[in-house]
Amino acid sequence: MRLYGRDYGANGSYLVTVCTDARKCSLSRIAKDGVHLSKFGKIIEEEWRQTLQKRPYLQSCEFVVMPNHIHALLTIVRDSPRLGEGKRGLFLEFGAPLSGALPQIVGSFKSAITKRVNELRGSPGAKFWQRSYYEHVVQDDEDFEEIAHYVRCNPDTWVRDRENQEGSPDAAEERFWEFRLRLRT
Repeated sequence: MRLYGRDYGANGSYLVTVCTDARKCSLSRIAKDGVHLSKFGKIIEEEWRQTLQKRPYLQSCEFVVMPNHIHALLTIVRDSPRLGEGKRGLFLEFGAPLSGALPQIVGSFKSAITKRVNELRGSPGAKFWQRSYYEHVVQDDEDFEEIAHYVRCNPDTWVRDRENQEGSPDAAEERFWEFRLRLRT
């Protein structure tokens, strides 16, 4: 899932996708006039803003809250190397995530949201997210632009997504890599 030897805290751009537990559609509703956040979706948006405020080296390039997942295209920009950079790439001693690295950022973000959601619904300790997350290391400017376009347009493709409980059951899912192939042709 992670690239061996990659320092996920060094300068670079990433697409991160995080899905709700059992892909439950509880974060937003997609309508013709845009994305309408649920109370949980509003918590996610607030926590994303706080994540960016706490981490000045983190830039949000694109961010969308879909009904059962979120996409974040983000860039880590550091003026100078951080302490421990290059040490085993992703982890420090004893397998602990490197502070300020992508796994630690995403883990803290998910944890803060889960805590607030569980307080709101009175369900301490309940799962809210699927385990882990999907990440793609952006390779170059063309890759970045294609991913940015994908994230921006994701609400527009929701009507054809097989996980859209309000959409056509016969519609094929709009897969990320199929989308990228169409962009290149």
